[in-house]
Amino acid sequence: MAGTWERLRPILERLRDDPGAPLRTWPNLVDPGTGGPPYSIWLAAWAVDAAAELDHEFGPDVELRVGFLRYPSRDPGDADADADVGAGAETGADRLRAEVAPRPTTTAACPHWIVATPDQSVAVASGHDLRTSLVVRNDGEETVHIRTNGMVTATIVDPTTHRAVGGFAGAQTTALVTFVVAPGSETRLPLLVGTASLDPNLGYAVPPGAWAYTVELELDPRGRCRLGEIPVTVLP
Repeated sequence: MAGTWERLRPILERLRDDPGAPLRTWPNLVDPGTGGPPYSIWLAAWAVDAAAELDHEFGPDVELRVGFLRYPSRDPGDADADADVGAGAETGADRLRAEVAPRPTTTAACPHWIVATPDQSVAVASGHDLRTSLVVRNDGEETVHIRTNGMVTATIVDPTTHRAVGGFAGAQTTALVTFVVAPGSETRLPLLVGTASLDPNLGYAVPPGAWAYTVELELDPRGRCRLGEIPVTVLP
């Protein structure tokens, strides 16, 4: 164990300090504890080269996930488990929850009087994430309360089949932030668009092309509903 950790730690430190942020979660670099090997490491959907390096160097001594999928098998990863990003004790991060992107086909459409328009056209590099915003207008007669964790998260869908194919693979805070939209008014919701693939056949990242995204809103007290699809371009 000591020999593996002594070789693994400097690689993780390098990846942690990479400006591109290839790491999603990793063992505590101060004290890895008794959890490994194998050491669980979660990487961004674009960081396949980093995963290949770790797999080549450490083999079964590391358990790797790239985006939503395990590496190198591309089996679906368990992204519903709680995780400390950067082993929170070292980063000072709050408890975070990693969540699989919502499956829009299983959620009812939002009422027709809730209208969403993108703040701007959305284009995001394959495997990467984009923070933008979404304007939600209330054309109805009742006040809308939208419960969020400070933002809403997009799901990438195939515009032909309307099947969920990707989204943001990472941890988000669980703090409650409610946006109130009075009748006849609108609000701008912070929006997180990710392009990690949910489909092993597509690879670890949604490939370049013309796709769409949708967003689930949690309305108090109506419950969850799904907005209509909005075009998104995934870039090489």
